Amino acid sequence: MKSSLVSIIVPCYNAENYIKKTIDSVLCQTYQSFEIIIINDGSKDNSSNIIRTIRDDRIHLLEQKNQGVSSSRNNGASLAKGEFIVFLDADDILHPKFLERRIFTLNKSAAIACASSVVLVDEKGNKIEENKNHFAANKPSQILDFKDGIVTCPSSYLFKTEFLKQHKITFNKNLQSSADKYFLLEVLKQGEIKLINESPIYYRILNESMSHKITKNLLKDQIAFYNEIKMFFEDNNRDANSYYGRLCFTIAASAYYLKEYFIFIKYLCKSFLLSPKTMIALLIK
Repeated sequence: MKSSLVSIIVPCYNAENYIKKTIDSVLCQTYQSFEIIIINDGSKDNSSNIIRTIRDDRIHLLEQKNQGVSSSRNNGASLAKGEFIVFLDADDILHPKFLERRIFTLNKSAAIACASSVVLVDEKGNKIEENKNHFAANKPSQILDFKDGIVTCPSSYLFKTEFLKQHKITFNKNLQSSADKYFLLEVLKQGEIKLINESPIYYRILNESMSHKITKNLLKDQIAFYNEIKMFFEDNNRDANSYYGRLCFTIAASAYYLKEYFIFIKYLCKSFLLSPKTMIALLIK
């Protein structure tokens, strides 16, 4: 019986320090029926040359001008031939049985995706918080939660490709670091994600990562996510309404830190449902 093909999409931007270990973690899988589609998103380092040194006919490298991670994933997915699909970040590492255990689970389940625990590692691959696993979310309320312990990195998930195509689910090109959350919300609106407590993803935390620094780009992304999420949910959705207020606080705090005071006032007002005039009066009182 022929094994189902898995398409592994790897967006790559300036990942010369990690990309070989990431690819090696795929090549060492116990399940060997896969293709690796690497989208080199205009890297300015040696990433492309490193990829070309790895000799395996299952590796396909696509070069493109920088378009961002969402476009890279979408472009890779459009080329996928597999029954299953994985969106693997260029600095993350797969457990050797990552594919085997997820495929086994999905073949016995009506779920449309499978994920497992997420183990955080630093730039050198050392575990962070040795005894703590961060589980991928499988409920909208978990994704829309600010509590520590929930990681929504797309690398953890194996998806049924036909499901994504049928519902036309792609990564939102208007978003950057928050695109992962939005993608999972779209998936969960249509089906179930099965969680297993084995074969984790090793998720690398980089100091220069956009999501771990308060920058103007991160602030813009938070605002874009707020606007997208307002359109995504019904107005009476309790989870969403609760999240809007907390996200407004986050936007306001980031804006204050960056001395973007107009944005600070605007989103603080949204948090408290107050007019800008009233909020300013309260702040200077």
